Amino acid sequence: MFEKAVPEDLGIRSINIADFLKEVKEARFNMHSLLILRHGKIAAEVYDYPYRRNDKRLVYSTSKTFTSTAVGVAVKEGLLSVEDRVLDYFKEYDTEYLDPKLNNLTIRNLLMMATGHGQDSIPDICNGGDDWVKTFLTREMTYEPGTRFVYDSGGTYMLSEIISHVTGMKMADYLKKKVLDPLEIEDFLWETHGDVNTGAWGVLIRPCDLLKLGVLYLNKGKWNEEQILTEEWVETATSNLIPTGTKQYASWSRGYGYQIWRNNENSFRADGAFGQSCMVFPEEDMVIVITSEESDSSRVFPLIEKHLLSGLSEEAYMRNAKTYEIMLQRIKQYERPVLSEPSSSYLEYLLPERHYFFKEEHKMEQYELDFYIDNDKMAFEINGKQRIESSNTSFCEGETAYVIMPPTASPIIGEEQRTRKWNYSAHHKWIDDGTLEVDVIYRETGHIQKWLFTFTGNNLITVVSNSCKKLVDMVPGVVSDKNMEFADKVFFGKCK
Repeated sequence: MFEKAVPEDLGIRSINIADFLKEVKEARFNMHSLLILRHGKIAAEVYDYPYRRNDKRLVYSTSKTFTSTAVGVAVKEGLLSVEDRVLDYFKEYDTEYLDPKLNNLTIRNLLMMATGHGQDSIPDICNGGDDWVKTFLTREMTYEPGTRFVYDSGGTYMLSEIISHVTGMKMADYLKKKVLDPLEIEDFLWETHGDVNTGAWGVLIRPCDLLKLGVLYLNKGKWNEEQILTEEWVETATSNLIPTGTKQYASWSRGYGYQIWRNNENSFRADGAFGQSCMVFPEEDMVIVITSEESDSSRVFPLIEKHLLSGLSEEAYMRNAKTYEIMLQRIKQYERPVLSEPSSSYLEYLLPERHYFFKEEHKMEQYELDFYIDNDKMAFEINGKQRIESSNTSFCEGETAYVIMPPTASPIIGEEQRTRKWNYSAHHKWIDDGTLEVDVIYRETGHIQKWLFTFTGNNLITVVSNSCKKLVDMVPGVVSDKNMEFADKVFFGKCK
């Protein structure tokens, strides 16, 4: 782990960090973690309660930069070239029925989001059959490959397929051997489709480990004394290789490299949905990592430029105990545990004696539900498998397998994620005598699942809603009727 330092020793004013944290709060930007590194040392590390340093985080499309990193290592080892034709790796699909433009599609085109498709192929891939390669290759091509930027997560998945082909292993295993182990990144998961990592999404990683990826690129592919990526690869991958044409949000209009966005003409970032960013500023010798839950993550970039990138010095500033104290107070405000006034209901002595059976509206599958109450603490358990423990006055932390899926906007949730346990923090309150509300923060997805139990006699109505549903309109082209849970779920039950 990186050494921590007083910001002034790194040429950063503590008051600037404090002002940044203040304005982020005032803007109601839902930031969960912040790490600022300069000159190889941590100037600030912040986790908004109840998020914690050792929580892995689903970083959505930030995963794409890990995919391009794997390609960069494979190029360095001579396993492939970015000029290789994609069809050369999938000759069994090469028939006369394919679009002729597909003959010109190269690995470079995949890396640059210039696949030739008129829109993202991922909706068709996720809602189609199991053969994702076939779905990608048989889609209509609108443009000549390499000529037009169109965000296409299916193209990133194809890169994962190619890495598996040339290495004989999953891309995550290849990265572990070549990149993650040297960077001492141990707590790392990547979603799979069959035996192939999804490539475009699905990485779970601690923010402090995501920072290491940024440092690798800041140091032009070198980690300690090992040149993991060539300097040439880093220079090319982080360059403005293709205009994005995105005018709605300035932060997405500054060009694209190899699965890497440009911040401005002097910096770049790995970027994931809902505000997962690893930003690299070479001229400032600086890396900033942010995780959040936001529909428009670009709202934070002007604040970064205003407070964190301005007033930097190559020489150390004189230490200022007062401004350092102000910064620490701001950090403590983020990390302060939340306390709530207690609430209660006469049902608290009845619920532990009841055993409910319930099922989702318009569906046949039936579930069993039990409640356990002990003063401030409460738990509900579904099918003896998904157990959520909560506090009435603060949060309980735990981990659980699931029956009702945690909130996530990942297009596909595969077997590895379905069978593991997920970290959560939960709080409950009685809205009235017959209505119980439980907020479950799944810290690894960054989203909140709200359970609303309404008790009427022996009957129970349960509504489960996910916070990410209000954000999805800002994610263009992402549609899936298989796994993405945005609509509220309504269950009807009865105690027997």
